[in-house]
Amino acid sequence: MRGHSYCDKKRNSPITNGRKRHQTVKSCVFCRLRKIKCDKVKPMCGTCTSRRLSECLYTDKSNVQLKSDELFSDRPNILLLDKINELEKELTKVRQSDPHELFREHRPGDCDALRDVEEAKKDRSTPNRLLQFRSVQLDNGWSLSQGLTALPATFTVRGNRFHKEYEKIWQKLQEELKESGKLNNHLLVANSVVYEDRENLISAISSELPSLQKMYESLEYFFESPLHTYFQILNKQVIMENFHRFFICTPDTSVRVIWSFEKNTVDYTVGIVLLIFCFTFFKKNVPPSFQKLFTFFCGLNLANAMTLGRAQFLLMMCILKIYRGEGGAGCSDLFPTVTDLCATSMFLGLNNAFISYAPHSEGANIWYWTLFYDLLVSYNMGHPLNIHELQYDNENLPCNSRGHIALLRNFLYIGRKTMRSLYNRAVDPNLEQLIVALTNFAVQNFLPISVYIDLDPKEDVDLFEIMILSPLLAMIVNLYNIRRVLDPQVGMKIKNGFIKYAMISSSLTISTAIRCFELDQEQNRKNRCHESGLILPSLDLSVLVLNYLPVRALMELYGLFFYKITLFDEGLFVSTDKITFNLNLQNLSVPDDILFSFKGVFKTFCCIFDTLRHRVYDDLNKALEKINAFQLIFALEKMNRKIIKMGFERRQVIEELNHIPYLGENNLSQDLSQIMADQTAEEFDEVINQLVELDSADYLDFLNI
Repeated sequence: MRGHSYCDKKRNSPITNGRKRHQTVKSCVFCRLRKIKCDKVKPMCGTCTSRRLSECLYTDKSNVQLKSDELFSDRPNILLLDKINELEKELTKVRQSDPHELFREHRPGDCDALRDVEEAKKDRSTPNRLLQFRSVQLDNGWSLSQGLTALPATFTVRGNRFHKEYEKIWQKLQEELKESGKLNNHLLVANSVVYEDRENLISAISSELPSLQKMYESLEYFFESPLHTYFQILNKQVIMENFHRFFICTPDTSVRVIWSFEKNTVDYTVGIVLLIFCFTFFKKNVPPSFQKLFTFFCGLNLANAMTLGRAQFLLMMCILKIYRGEGGAGCSDLFPTVTDLCATSMFLGLNNAFISYAPHSEGANIWYWTLFYDLLVSYNMGHPLNIHELQYDNENLPCNSRGHIALLRNFLYIGRKTMRSLYNRAVDPNLEQLIVALTNFAVQNFLPISVYIDLDPKEDVDLFEIMILSPLLAMIVNLYNIRRVLDPQVGMKIKNGFIKYAMISSSLTISTAIRCFELDQEQNRKNRCHESGLILPSLDLSVLVLNYLPVRALMELYGLFFYKITLFDEGLFVSTDKITFNLNLQNLSVPDDILFSFKGVFKTFCCIFDTLRHRVYDDLNKALEKINAFQLIFALEKMNRKIIKMGFERRQVIEELNHIPYLGENNLSQDLSQIMADQTAEEFDEVINQLVELDSADYLDFLNI
């Protein structure tokens, strides 16, 4: 038999690292000390139970190696061992978390409420439950997944009972509006990339252009308009020089584009100039030749095509899509363009704007607006940001100066910081603190909200401020709604906050339309408008500055109305509800000591939109009929209002049939509540099916559109 070596003996030694090996002891401490048999029943073994001991301690769950004297001591410190186990788990989570989160320093410009959010993260170990809620839409085998900040997600958190049916009538409404001529088709939808007949395409573009003089006047007006002064992403001198270079007048006074695909594939000036014309001459009908060239430019993704001109072109495309109301539902049609814009900006190193460019140069401004539309699209789509904070220094964004770009930078700082908190996998965000931070930013950086929502504007307001205020309010509305949906038992302040900010947002929509129309009227009175139609009316600009706020506020509040009517466990009974509403919309504070009725909220909300139905606004309504975005907003509001009113009527009948006015709300059993909820659901399905089956003319007449 072969002898054992020294190494074998050492390997088989009962001593390792100075501690003796031992088997896990499963008996409780009391039985072990008295050397009696333990039945190992937990939490109290039979012996400890029969002796009526106050506790029965076990050490088998501890993963800490104990010496014999520790293990068989009179009273092992089990609490200490449990604490060690807990700390080990926490250490594992820390090692797996984002190192940028752990070691990020707070700068003097931090908002106090957001600092509290970051500090609270250190004491919270619950994973982010917001990421568990997603809306998945299936279409022809494809799926689209959206996070909780997307509109469809908040609708489906409590079930998908009416979402699909509602989508049917909304799609029908859009189709009927297009067929009736009340709504223009989408204009920037060319999907084919140009591979052949390129020279014919340039000839087709040339044939669509106005005279050289009108083109020159249009460019001059553009560089004096808010579309340039607000964004500051183009160099007028460079654009005008290239305009004279690529657009020439022929002997027959027509305009010819001197441009070649082979020689100028990385020069985006022609595309930028044509985009400028789409803001003026081609508001309703963008020529197909323009669309094909835009598609070609968007598809150029080789390294030699990644120029500053490409970033300018893509950013202009984003602005134009929103300006024309063609961003799609929840920014879906804007998402590809913004994604390309983010990739181009990162490739060019615009994320180092403070190093590569002067703080107020076109390059730096392109970077700020890239971050803005990245935030806008990501929030509305329910996706994490395209540009992660590790790729740039977010702490360089806030500044103490005043002006448009300074306001933009400060909003980007707090807005993107909020998005990072919402999509942090390791931490469940404190929504109340995020709401406080955003509300404080609104109070500190804008005029009183009453100035912006005044339906009889008396004070001049910078429309740029509304362009930043709109997404800020949209985020606050959504955060209130998420908090309300995730926990139906939230306090009165959360419910009041959601309703108040949604109504403020709708009031801002109506007041901005009125304000912009009056600006156009004043401009006409001063004879500053050209009869040739080269102007960029403020009313058109209102679509851009409001962006997605009107639809988000409208849909989220009507989502509340739908659930309140169809779910009886919410405690609403329309047969006994009184029409009362006393929530002050002239400030941003949210009360927590008042109770308003559901009918009162609905009536007040309807009154906001009914403002435009007064005769004094007849001319404004005629102008709004020519703008796609407003046509959709008003059609959506009328459709939702009609459905809610019909739901009120059907539900009141159901409550009366079940004797709710006599039985009383407090005596409603759970079974009866479920029966009435099912009856209401059936009635709602019938209402929606009736609307879907209506003929085109009857459908629009029924909705009073």
